[in-house]
Amino acid sequence: MGYLDQTPYDVKQTVKRGVIYLLIAAPFVLIVATVLTIVKAQLWVIMVCNVVVGGAVVLLEILIYGKIKEKKQRQQGTKKFDPFKD
Repeated sequence: MGYLDQTPYDVKQTVKRGVIYLLIAAPFVLIVATVLTIVKAQLWVIMVCNVVVGGAVVLLEILIYGKIKEKKQRQQGTKKFDPFKD
């Protein structure tokens, strides 16, 4: 699914998932920044490490979510979406 043909509900879910990813990555970035500050690293080193760690954590989260979503779809089998199902 491309980003241009998303419904408002899909956009809301994508933004919500992105915020959750960033909230999960925030403690890791904070820990790295704190450790590097204690070690008296330069600011640019701290910033680069924060971007790398944050990106790695978010990438890992995306991969895990993809595997979970794929597994759910396999378990559902060939069931079609029925909007009138109770």
